[in-house]
Amino acid sequence: MVKQPDSDTMAPPASQAFEPVPKPLWWACLACLILGLAVAGFSFAKARQARGQFRAMLESVVEKDHRGASLFRLRIDQDDHRFYRWTPLFVRSLHMPEGPLPGVEDYKVKALAVLDLRKPQRLYFRIRANDAVTVQVGQRRAFDQWRPIPMGIIADFTEDLCAGLTLLEVDYYLGHHKGIMEMRIVDEAGSEVPYHPVKLEVDSRLWQELTLHEGEAGRYLDLGLALALLGLLLPPAWLLVRNHDLPARWLERARGPLPGFFAGFGLCTAWRMAVYLGTPGENDLVELLLIPLLGGLIGALAQKALYLGSDGRPNILGRRFELAKAWYLARENWLAPLAFFAALMLYMSWVVSVRGGSFPDTWLNAPWDALQYKDIMVRGYVMNYTETGGVSGNYPWHPLFPMLARILYWLGLEPSWALVTMAWLGSAAAMLLIFRLARDLFGVSAARWSLAVLVCYPCSFYLLIGYPYGTALALGAAYFLAIKAGRHWLAALMGIGLGMVYPTALLMGLFPIFMIVPRIRAAERPWPEVGRLLLVGAGPALGVLAFCLHHWLYFDNFLLPFTAHAYWGRQSMWPWDTIMDGVLHEPPQYPEAIITILIVACLFIFAHRFHSALWAYLIVVFIAGPATGSLESVYRQYLMAWPLFLLVGSSPRSRWLKAALLWLMVYFALTWYLPLWLIHELV
Repeated sequence: MVKQPDSDTMAPPASQAFEPVPKPLWWACLACLILGLAVAGFSFAKARQARGQFRAMLESVVEKDHRGASLFRLRIDQDDHRFYRWTPLFVRSLHMPEGPLPGVEDYKVKALAVLDLRKPQRLYFRIRANDAVTVQVGQRRAFDQWRPIPMGIIADFTEDLCAGLTLLEVDYYLGHHKGIMEMRIVDEAGSEVPYHPVKLEVDSRLWQELTLHEGEAGRYLDLGLALALLGLLLPPAWLLVRNHDLPARWLERARGPLPGFFAGFGLCTAWRMAVYLGTPGENDLVELLLIPLLGGLIGALAQKALYLGSDGRPNILGRRFELAKAWYLARENWLAPLAFFAALMLYMSWVVSVRGGSFPDTWLNAPWDALQYKDIMVRGYVMNYTETGGVSGNYPWHPLFPMLARILYWLGLEPSWALVTMAWLGSAAAMLLIFRLARDLFGVSAARWSLAVLVCYPCSFYLLIGYPYGTALALGAAYFLAIKAGRHWLAALMGIGLGMVYPTALLMGLFPIFMIVPRIRAAERPWPEVGRLLLVGAGPALGVLAFCLHHWLYFDNFLLPFTAHAYWGRQSMWPWDTIMDGVLHEPPQYPEAIITILIVACLFIFAHRFHSALWAYLIVVFIAGPATGSLESVYRQYLMAWPLFLLVGSSPRSRWLKAALLWLMVYFALTWYLPLWLIHELV
């Protein structure tokens, strides 16, 4: 007989053992805290000293008896690339309609002026310039924009300033366009605010050294604070790593109110981003996170309040909520996509109104390609040769989307309403079909996340204007589902539509190769499957063929749909070279670079065992845009890379990581893409 050990001598199970923080780690954390605070304090003192020296220098060089700004031309110091060599130019006002150096290209200048305010007040700044402008008001960088297109910069912002001297520092860069640099400063009464120059013989080296010292001290201050924070966070991090059941316990307690937290956090994030990012000059990430976190806490508490009955059961309000939830889940296959589309429509329309636009006029009067599609819908295709040998007209745009909108136009809708209504119908259908596709392949949860990523994509508002992306997405998802279900004639019909709706949609002809060829290899009698492959694969080709035949009859040019872009000066390149040129260009092509880097990051972070046909199409679409030799407009064209949304939605990565991606996408949408589109600078 084996003697059982006494209960008081038994070691607890490994899952219940608690390992405290060891004393050496406590001492290391204390050392990090003390050292970090010491470095931060010393750096703060050095930064304050450098700021005092700079202030004394500024007061000694300002010319209060004169008006205007001092301008210097900047060139990199070849001996020390941290500094510029300043060449004094002249003293004049900041109103320069032809730029500081008329007739000169590729230069950078710095304008220095000092505001002498008698009392604290709010000033209003208005800027007009080509190509890049950075404005430093006192210690704060108030404005920083680059517009790599001839239309340039037109912007307004406000600053609340204290009484006394405030330095105004404007860096202006001109690339290859006509120089324009204008700045107007007025007070709350609408009166011009005078500004004073600094001496042209100012010691530029000392000026830059003091600024550099203050910046370096600020970086060391951040480093010290980070070291102190590390000392504070190491003990809880040790507990989480060494006691594996602690996170599980915490998550188990938080699992109940987690949906309420996400709902509150998401709604508050959408609200704060729309209002706060719409304020010129405001872009504080802390502000954008703290209030949503508070909203998430309120949402979690509200959900908890639904379950305050006895024995943890829901009270009467909670029971009604459960009934509503059951009713929704029974109809989710069509309610969820329509709810996502309605959320996109309502939210973007509200943001547009916050930014000075109006619903529905902003959607109806969309520029660029929407005008071409509207023209095709009303009067058909047009191509004209210019006196210099160029070509103009609407001939390159594919016909299916405007032809479908023409049906609504014939029914009596005004042209803009017909085009936008067709876009809305196509986008709603796209969300219905993509939800079904993701649900069939990966489950309901993946389908919800997939639609969330699509709606939060930085350029999802293109689904609401007169562009064919919604129609193309709907046809692509229908094409995939028809092949998967073995409905090959329907797939061929959808393929014809793909060939006629958008150039990139033609690449969905990859689907039958990856979906039917394996059946051919596995079949004892392969010829029926070969016939189905040819039937389904011929659909997109027939759509393009119909487009070519149309242009052959009307313009006597069968290959015009393929040669159209040649008239715009594009030349094919290796995709990698195009991407690197766009991302590493100085300054970068921000809208193109941001979206390219974001998609590459998603491909690596959320990659998993995915459907081979969707993987192939996703990669080919991603490289197709850069292969044309330009990243122009890839931010909207990558809506056609819709398997990316399914890739993220079905990924086994954490829900928190997916939520962070959604936050980042909405942030970019409201910081870059929608504002640029509203001022007609996003092609």
